[in-house]
Amino acid sequence: MFGFNLSFIRADITQFSDLWTWTGSALLNCYMKINLTFKPGSMTNVTISYEIHYELDGSGNPEKVTTSSFSTGLSF
Repeated sequence: MFGFNLSFIRADITQFSDLWTWTGSALLNCYMKINLTFKPGSMTNVTISYEIHYELDGSGNPEKVTTSSFSTGLSF
């Protein structure tokens, strides 16, 4: 069994036109996380996560930062 989860957060939207703006500081207010979960047994799960967000680089421009992780767990 597989599971998929996508989370997207965008903050500081003050007017409708902000939804279509993807430059400058608008990128700094965005966060996305993708989880892919595999359940090899009835109680175990394996999850791969991928995250994207933006931070300012040394010259003050938005720079994409990505991280990924792998985790295992038990569910009751």
